[in-house]
Amino acid sequence: MVYSVDDANNRTRVVQSIVDAFNAHNPNRYGEFLSEDCTLYNPAFLGGGLKGRNAYLEDVRRDLAAFPDAFFKIDRILGTNEWVLVEGAFSGTNTGPLVLLNGKKVRGTGRRVEFRKAVLHKVLGDRIVETHEYYDQSRIEAQLGFRRKSGTRIVIYGIVGLVLTTLTGLMSLFHIDVFPEPYLFGAFALGIYLILVSIYYGRKLSS
Repeated sequence: MVYSVDDANNRTRVVQSIVDAFNAHNPNRYGEFLSEDCTLYNPAFLGGGLKGRNAYLEDVRRDLAAFPDAFFKIDRILGTNEWVLVEGAFSGTNTGPLVLLNGKKVRGTGRRVEFRKAVLHKVLGDRIVETHEYYDQSRIEAQLGFRRKSGTRIVIYGIVGLVLTTLTGLMSLFHIDVFPEPYLFGAFALGIYLILVSIYYGRKLSS
């Protein structure tokens, strides 16, 4: 299939229009440029994307509710064949509720986030049929303060694990029969498990 310059310009205009709709906080206008069976992929959706216009728009509405002053500044936009790539920066203050992947809502943190973001759209005609978002999820979590809370839990797990293994080890070494042996072994095994968990997630948090 041969694509003309006009085709590329039209696809670029479609993507510019959804960014304008996002910055205007107008999800209904945003939805006018999505196909009925469009799919959204981003780092937050583990194992798959959101399928269908309604699911896609619900994610947009969640973002706008969580960040009432959300704004995406385009740095560059490039259209080629059926695809349009847009790169820029997202900024916003989290004063609204955040909806986690498990469906749980948490109140706004009051923190401001700023991060780079690249989005690849597949555009057919004047509708977006597929979107791939690329950004650093860990950077967002750190700016919202979530990684700090996770780090505290990891430290607690490590300390509890060390205490359990130390106490049970000393009790076994000096034959202090306060608890039955199966309970003692279970407490020691739990301590080892907590230490391993703290090491594993500590490495992930620092990566």
